[in-house]
Amino acid sequence: MKRTNTPKTATKELLTQKVAEKTKEEIKEPTKEILSLTKQLVELDVRYEEASKSKAKLFSEKKRLQGELVEKMQEQNLESFRSSEFGLIYSYNKFWVRITDMEVAEAWLTENGLFDEILKLAPKNERLNEIMKERLEKGETIPVGFDYSITRNIGIRAT
Repeated sequence: MKRTNTPKTATKELLTQKVAEKTKEEIKEPTKEILSLTKQLVELDVRYEEASKSKAKLFSEKKRLQGELVEKMQEQNLESFRSSEFGLIYSYNKFWVRITDMEVAEAWLTENGLFDEILKLAPKNERLNEIMKERLEKGETIPVGFDYSITRNIGIRAT
């Protein structure tokens, strides 16, 4: 079946042809400087990706070593110690809150007058962590719609 051009189709084809012609006119050979800058950018992108992968591996290794050090310090009942070489080495708890049910969490935050404050601070919300940690310290429970975890970390402060 042969396709017939309707006025709408003919107009669309004409516009497509004109855009293609205009694009050909606008595309010029780049200068050596532009090619050089492009090459530098591409090379930097490659290095950046490699560095990102390296960073992820280093972070994973850091967490493994922290876990091992925390374990050894706990075995010796050490919360902290001083080293002439590294300074003060100490372990501490990191409290993390996450929202498990957005609808229920929003309702609780609104009911407690915290929704606007928490919303402004998202996505990295230390304030929400503080609020929930304070609740636990007071003997209160974490509301439905939230979950938390506590991880033991290592801090090193040069002295």
